[in-house]
Amino acid sequence: MTTLLIDPALTGDDLRQRLYDGNVVILTRLRALADFVDYTRGELTELFKPHDPERVHEHIEPAEMASILGAWKPRFIHSEESKKLVRAVIEEAGFQPEQTHYDLPKPRTSFPVGHLTTAWPSPSPGTATSGTARLPSRSTGGCRSSRYARTTR
Repeated sequence: MTTLLIDPALTGDDLRQRLYDGNVVILTRLRALADFVDYTRGELTELFKPHDPERVHEHIEPAEMASILGAWKPRFIHSEESKKLVRAVIEEAGFQPEQTHYDLPKPRTSFPVGHLTTAWPSPSPGTATSGTARLPSRSTGGCRSSRYARTTR
């Protein structure tokens, strides 16, 4: 049975084992994660100025928005600052970064009006819609994948 753990008081090794066992862990108190959110917010504020990023859809047409975001997303994903901040999240969670394989977050964007007007098929319930985190296997020294996902249920 999968267990949802919110801010568990576990060591990195215990946390890793819980993830390997298929549990879902939510960490809400990581300062490094708040720093990553602040960095992302700053990037979007700069990208869309003089408009508020939460209201930019009221000022920019969908095609132009797609062009702006299409150029920004790879720069954000692969920036040294993004890499540094993700590494800080891993460290603060209790993992050893040099032994933890991870994928950088891929920004997903949507707007309340005028965007996403074409219907796309939704994944089946239970289908992963996010990436894969790879953590070192304690038994083999290799890596095992731990799927993290949001489902469509």
